[in-house]
Amino acid sequence: MTASARSGYPAQPDHTEKATLFRLLDAEKRTGVKLTESFAMTPASTVSGLYLAHSQAHYFGVAKVERDQVEDYARRKGMPVAEVERWLAPILNYERGAGGGVTKGKLRLDALPRGNISIDLIDSASSLR
Repeated sequence: MTASARSGYPAQPDHTEKATLFRLLDAEKRTGVKLTESFAMTPASTVSGLYLAHSQAHYFGVAKVERDQVEDYARRKGMPVAEVERWLAPILNYERGAGGGVTKGKLRLDALPRGNISIDLIDSASSLR
């Protein structure tokens, strides 16, 4: 079974991770695809994703996240909380600038499975920077 995650979709809502992927794969140089300031890819028909193959792999979506999770994620990414909130706005379980929020039904970003993961790049005329 294969699980796929594409930046900006429920399993990987953080578009900024495209920059990491592009840098690691030297994608712009290798494919000619570029990232815009908002992390859209050009040409517009370009797609990218992480494809994980394992017999127990399954697709999941990240639920709404709380402020403590955003603060921890921002610390680990080395980004200001306000910037992380901007990119994760659709999945925040609190109002930006306010503290707290409801904790019912959340999936913690730091609680994702760990282990040996193989990542294969499937290039469809796209480039990673």
